[in-house]
Amino acid sequence: MSRIGLVAGHGKLPIIFAKAAKESGETVIAFALKGVTQEDLAGYVDKIHWLEWGNFQKALLLLATERIKRIVMLGKIDKEILFKGDEKLDDKARSMLKKTGDRKDYPILKGVAGILGKLGIEVMDSTTYLKDLIPSKGVLTKREPTKEEWEDIAYGKDVARELSRFDIGQTLAVKDKTVIALEAIEGTDETIKRAGELTSVGFSV
Repeated sequence: MSRIGLVAGHGKLPIIFAKAAKESGETVIAFALKGVTQEDLAGYVDKIHWLEWGNFQKALLLLATERIKRIVMLGKIDKEILFKGDEKLDDKARSMLKKTGDRKDYPILKGVAGILGKLGIEVMDSTTYLKDLIPSKGVLTKREPTKEEWEDIAYGKDVARELSRFDIGQTLAVKDKTVIALEAIEGTDETIKRAGELTSVGFSV
């Protein structure tokens, strides 16, 4: 049995992970954000620490106190908080963001992982204990896409491949080889809603 630190954002994914990890004999210590993480996560972990947004130094101290050597980061954190919650950032968080040079997802995650690595803490693969949730290759809907839909999908993949290097977002909606909506800071759900408002019929995501 080992101790895993679960840095939990919003949604059910942290709960699903905690249940699976504990069933495998792991001890799960959660680090939750007040107002973000679902409160019922507390019933699925061995221990939970509630933190204010931006209190990075306290989080690091708790990781050391709990003797955590492996952590996983799961759950949604709206990127808006990165731009609206600056006044809540402690000195450690401000220093880390300054070193990343921007506020894109991957540089921030890389910066956090770098700090944790210096403390001897490994950032685990987020799919650990969640392999059953990863879809297999093939058609997942009730029918196969039409010829036109396959063409939209192929076009969308090309656009997404180009966009990925800018670290803007992971979702785009396409109709008749025309990009209807791109994901930015608003997130996947809002991107899909916006695409629905802009078209009278279906589109490919």
